[in-house]
Amino acid sequence: MSLAAEQAGSGVPLVFLHAFPLDRRMWAPQESLSRHYRRIAVDFPGFNESRLTSTSSMESMARAVMKTLDGLAVREKAVFVGLSMGGYVLMQLARIFPDRIRAAAFVSTRSGADTPEGKQKRLENIEIVQKQGVKVFVERQIPALLGETTQKERPAVIEQFRKIAMAQPANAIVGALRGMAERGDTSTVLDGLQCPALFVSGAEDTIIQSAEMEGMSRRVKNSEFHVVEKAGHLLNLERPEALDDLLNHFLKRRVL
Repeated sequence: MSLAAEQAGSGVPLVFLHAFPLDRRMWAPQESLSRHYRRIAVDFPGFNESRLTSTSSMESMARAVMKTLDGLAVREKAVFVGLSMGGYVLMQLARIFPDRIRAAAFVSTRSGADTPEGKQKRLENIEIVQKQGVKVFVERQIPALLGETTQKERPAVIEQFRKIAMAQPANAIVGALRGMAERGDTSTVLDGLQCPALFVSGAEDTIIQSAEMEGMSRRVKNSEFHVVEKAGHLLNLERPEALDDLLNHFLKRRVL
């Protein structure tokens, strides 16, 4: 299947893969990058404008992303930016379609599979969505997904998160939770990654700590690692200017 997508600008394709439980609108703070690149953002199956399929596995999402790019006539290798769940999908893209990747930016994500405790937490979240609704689930996610500084000082970011997350259908959220719980370990993908890679972590991320992401970066020969201060898991919303600067510098030095 093809995914709903938006694009702007021209030049090297720069493809954004969104986090859970959001959609492509989370990348609005990165719209300025379309001045220098062909900026493309997609909605994963069931989220926002994309149709839900029978499976929401990370592999099926990756294949849908590539089919979408084919439909957009993206002929050259693309740069991919994946945050959290988007990073899981990017791992699958690197595994299945390494020859289509010019560079990869992994943001607030991990290569390892869920621990038994992590899987159980996802199952509990599925039950919350099904029994109490999306609104209750979304409110419970705020303390984990947004950093301490954001929760204290950036109410507009919290509202932006709420607006996007609460608009998602319950079945899309449930499907993605199952897909993330069932994903396997993709750490060996990093060992074979040949393209330049950027790893970015929020200093206040309590879901995936910076040390874990730094360890991932060490597995890739042509990589660099950065920590964004005063930001949590959704650092592109919390410190958009910091991520834009990192992406611009990385692409100019290592890709273009």
